[in-house]
Amino acid sequence: MKNYSAISEMYYGNRGGGENLICSNNEKESLTKLVKIENEFIEKIREDKSLLNIYNTLSNEQSELTALTMESVYKEGFRFGFLMALDVLDK
Repeated sequence: MKNYSAISEMYYGNRGGGENLICSNNEKESLTKLVKIENEFIEKIREDKSLLNIYNTLSNEQSELTALTMESVYKEGFRFGFLMALDVLDK
């Protein structure tokens, strides 16, 4: 029997990059609402270029923060998972 290698899976891009995450129905519903509200908001401020620029800057910064936060969460999950493995191996 061939041993499973999580490291190989990660190396070949099969796991570990988030592509195996499945959005829940609650997440899908929330995203749908968010997009609808954002579109309505942009439509209201479209004529005021100053407001639209401020909003775009805000949105870009929120996206950057979300990406950085998700990276931190991923790293912490990986670290904690490794600690759990060490705990399991401790007899």
